[in-house]
Amino acid sequence: MTKPKIIFHIGLERTGTTSFQRYCTNNTNILKKYSVLYPTKNSAFSVDSHGPLVASYLPNDKPKDFAIRSVSSKRPALLRSLLGEIKKSSADTILISSEHFSSRFGEAEISQLAADFAGYDFRIAVIIRDHLSRFCSSYSTSIMSGGQRTIEEYADEIFAPDNKYARYRDTIIRWEEMFGRENISVFCHSRGKNIITTLFENLIAPGKSLPPPSSYADNRSLGPSLTEALRLTNIELSSHAKCGAPRTYLRWLRQRYVQVCLKQWLIRAAGDQSLDHWQLSEHNLRRLNEIAEIDRRWLEDRYGVRLPQPDGARYLPNHPAGQPASAEILAKALVEQARGGRWDVIDAATPALLPLMRTFGRWQAMRSTKS
Repeated sequence: MTKPKIIFHIGLERTGTTSFQRYCTNNTNILKKYSVLYPTKNSAFSVDSHGPLVASYLPNDKPKDFAIRSVSSKRPALLRSLLGEIKKSSADTILISSEHFSSRFGEAEISQLAADFAGYDFRIAVIIRDHLSRFCSSYSTSIMSGGQRTIEEYADEIFAPDNKYARYRDTIIRWEEMFGRENISVFCHSRGKNIITTLFENLIAPGKSLPPPSSYADNRSLGPSLTEALRLTNIELSSHAKCGAPRTYLRWLRQRYVQVCLKQWLIRAAGDQSLDHWQLSEHNLRRLNEIAEIDRRWLEDRYGVRLPQPDGARYLPNHPAGQPASAEILAKALVEQARGGRWDVIDAATPALLPLMRTFGRWQAMRSTKS
């Protein structure tokens, strides 16, 4: 019996991965029409992606990353669960997706992944995006997760010579060395283009068109001023927090819920401010452009993929005034909202269980399907 082809969609982060994963989770029947399985009925899958599978490869001595790991799961058990579902399927193609493959995996993890799935026909799918907009989106996401660093401090970390996050060539080469260049597919995510349609037409059903999935636009980042307002709020709230970083998944869920509430309040109060401008020093803009130019030439020569030029009007060098005073005003209002009893950073237990309720609902649906 011929084994199916396995496509590992490895990211990159901030390239529409959340929307694509939710689409695949909600439309497994559409995928089945094209003999594609997006395995969701296994312990290597959680909240639309295969983040738990990624987590099972990471060293146990590192701090838990609750964004991808809710419980301590051993890799052999997760693999048995995942491969069990794959073997029961008659699909020609298996699609496994997590953006954290690209951001968390080093050579050792990639090598182990290849060994664990030996015998299958591999395909590695990588989504790229222009460096500047991806960097700003990534920074906004770090603040949404409770971060307190300024954009300049974040840039110093991301642009460091040994940090591969913004270096597409260095990231892709690691996967090439293990799986072969011929098994790597690189696609570009650009503004105004739906990445779900791109992946569907190139990976799932070549030559077939998909009705525009316009309702899938998840995890959009905040604009510059709203991100700065949330950063100032994070600093103020952390000074009165009852504890440091969350040590349990439930506590992480609670804090995550509060961050989502803060984001929603900001958008309601001030709108998305889409015409706002990101501010980055000329020094860090130059560092990012140097990284981008190396990647741009390498991607075009090696994969024939052209990175789009960023919308320069939305990214300006820093000026002495820094971020507008409106961010400070919004932050003060946001702190008042958070301290008014509406959201308790530590004890907002019931609303924070919404992600678990969502997972439970999916489990019930799976049971009903089996019966």
